[in-house]
Amino acid sequence: MYSDEAIEICLTIGALFNLPLRQTQGCVESLFSMMGLPYDIPDYTTLGKRGQRLQVTIKTQKKDVVALVVDSTGLKLYGEGEWKVRKHGYSKRRAWKKFHVGIDTDGEIRTVSVTDNNVHDCTQTENLFCPEMTAFIADGAYDNKNTYKMLEDLGITDVRIPPRRNAEIWDGPSLRNQHVARIGHTSREKWKQEIDYHERSHVEVTMFRYKNSFGDRLKARKDSTQETEITVRCNLLNHFKEIGWAEYVVT
Repeated sequence: MYSDEAIEICLTIGALFNLPLRQTQGCVESLFSMMGLPYDIPDYTTLGKRGQRLQVTIKTQKKDVVALVVDSTGLKLYGEGEWKVRKHGYSKRRAWKKFHVGIDTDGEIRTVSVTDNNVHDCTQTENLFCPEMTAFIADGAYDNKNTYKMLEDLGITDVRIPPRRNAEIWDGPSLRNQHVARIGHTSREKWKQEIDYHERSHVEVTMFRYKNSFGDRLKARKDSTQETEITVRCNLLNHFKEIGWAEYVVT
């Protein structure tokens, strides 16, 4: 009865105002009433069930060049607040999800992935790739042979991943070996300045924007619905960026 676009719009309104599904239904009904639109509104049960199988994609601007910056953060499903944990410790009933994100250096979210909290960051590398990617920037958690092999197969030559402190030279020529050698000749700090590694800080800002806008919790309890919830929120952040990003002009 309702299109996927209609369900996505309702869920977007709910995410924008941080509303539960029942309140989302009431909010949309009020909007339609004020606009004089005589249409039925999907009830909260329909929104919940359709959200489980809704395929929401990240809406991005068309670009020819993307320097992809990736990282992950934790989102709480249920459990005590930080004050209670600091004061009395935590109970066994605590659960988190890991939110992996890939952004362009201008702050636009390009790719997302949602996993359990015990999944290592490097296992989601391929899921975060985007077709326009020309550079890959990440922290030391992605310093492994599989990541470099996948990037090499894609023809990506601009890879900025700091080797581990005790890194050793791998067999055969590789970009990582060049990084290890350069760090040995200069220093880790100097190497980071040379390759502009500090552009990775943009992804930290993006995760701060996400948690500052929507909090550090997920409302959904099922994996598929959680992915829908996160993707809808990321689309909102991209839209916020489009309509409210400051433009700087050098004078």
